[in-house]
Amino acid sequence: MPQISKIRVVNFYYNDGNRFIPDELYDLSSGDANVAMNSLFNLANGGGKTVLVQLIMQPIHPRAKAGGRKIEDYFVRPGDHSFVVLEWNTDGSREKLLTGIAIAASSSNSMDDNQRGNQIKYYTFKTTYEGYSPYSIDKLELSSNENGKYVAASFDYMRERAKNSKGVVDYYSSDDSVKWTDMLSEYGIHRIEWEKVIEELNKDEGGLSQYFDKAKTSDKLISEFFIPAIERKLMSDVSKGTDCSLETMLINYARKITEKESVIKQRDTNLGLLTNLKEISELSDTLYNTNEEFVSNVGKACGFKAAITERNAAIEAETRKNNDEIEKLNEQIIHIELEEKSKKYYETKEIFDKAKISYESAREILKINQESLANVKHTEDILQCSKLYDQVQKSTGSITEIKKLIEEKENHSKDAEHIANLKYSVFVKSQSRKKELQEKAEDIKCKIEKQTEDIKSYEESRRKAEEEYSAAKEHHIRIGSDVKALKSNTDKRMERLMIDVGRRLDGFYPEAEINAARDRKIQERSKFEKDARELESIIIKDEKRRNAIPEEKADVKAK
Repeated sequence: MPQISKIRVVNFYYNDGNRFIPDELYDLSSGDANVAMNSLFNLANGGGKTVLVQLIMQPIHPRAKAGGRKIEDYFVRPGDHSFVVLEWNTDGSREKLLTGIAIAASSSNSMDDNQRGNQIKYYTFKTTYEGYSPYSIDKLELSSNENGKYVAASFDYMRERAKNSKGVVDYYSSDDSVKWTDMLSEYGIHRIEWEKVIEELNKDEGGLSQYFDKAKTSDKLISEFFIPAIERKLMSDVSKGTDCSLETMLINYARKITEKESVIKQRDTNLGLLTNLKEISELSDTLYNTNEEFVSNVGKACGFKAAITERNAAIEAETRKNNDEIEKLNEQIIHIELEEKSKKYYETKEIFDKAKISYESAREILKINQESLANVKHTEDILQCSKLYDQVQKSTGSITEIKKLIEEKENHSKDAEHIANLKYSVFVKSQSRKKELQEKAEDIKCKIEKQTEDIKSYEESRRKAEEEYSAAKEHHIRIGSDVKALKSNTDKRMERLMIDVGRRLDGFYPEAEINAARDRKIQERSKFEKDARELESIIIKDEKRRNAIPEEKADVKAK
């Protein structure tokens, strides 16, 4: 018979609405994927034991009673609905079976499952899976959290999922209860067992003692439990078209005995057999006690196995931690290499700063020379002009006096011929002086042109210096952004590596402290590797112990 490995209850109110199960998953699975744990729900009176049993019965026997209470009593308001889902370990397979039921108050716009005259409506659904599945019991989105508020899925949620699952999920309306029962029987889940045993046990509070009141004697035990169970088994086999030889033989033998009068004569013989059966009962008790001891030993073995599993998980976690530490150390090595590259950057930046200072100094000198040259040129022009003007003024005055004297001499002097000759001499001398002045002016013009060429040369030098300054400035900005990004990356990596080292004023990390941290990580890595080797030896011992357990179990069983 399949075993229940997980139970999930969603959106269920009980105790007159004073208690609420929003979305609860009860995990009964063990370390073995095919074995569920025998579990005990220990709750105080009124804590909901009977309610929980009644809910577990619903996916198998819809509308089943428990404690004398109907499931309809929990759905009194229109729109109330709940989901109950069970996950089963199937026999002889790693495949999981999921069965579930959606129950709601009967008033609804949907007509598919409306029960005529009933207070509730329901539909059931099932699917199978192995490993991961979006339809597994813990993956179904039967509730959600919307802005901090609990919201249950709609009543038709699983029906819509089944329609869109392309046959992966099957659902059954309330009219398909016979099909649902037959489907469960194919997996070894027989509704009659739940009706006659589970439901009977929970008919009243404390129903366990009343249930076994019917089996205080061997006759009652046989008549109330064994014979009905055999009859149900026979009916089940006959309905499947199979023949169970032992049961068929017993029933045929019983019919023949009842047809003969000799059965009365055999009564005394049967009484003797009953006496022998008491001895067999005592042997059965001994066998039962031995079995209990065996089950206890198996439980201890399972506990030991669970401890080994936990130890293996701890070792795996420690191994992952060691791998993370190794990865962090590798990142630290990369970080140190980046620090070395950062050092080259700072050396290059120092050269750039010196070049920038030299450029600024040259630019200032150029500016001062340009201003000085302009001032000197202006002063020279003023002096030349004033000098020329003074010479012109003096020459004009002299010429005017000479002209007057010449006119006087020419007009009133006896030495007119001598004056004419003098006039010619003065004219020749003035032409010579004019030529000298022109040559001097030409020299001054050449000097001005030369100074103009020098100014152009200084302007070209200034332009080149400005271009070099712009290029150096862009390079500085680019390197600065790279350095900023590099600092951010190195700070993040130092934080990830959990190395508590601060940058110095020059922007570098203390190399001695980083080397010390690296040495500590290497020592820790050696320690982790040593611990891993020790844990590996422990695992080998545990594995040998686990391999020896089956032999010990066989010895215990043989005893």
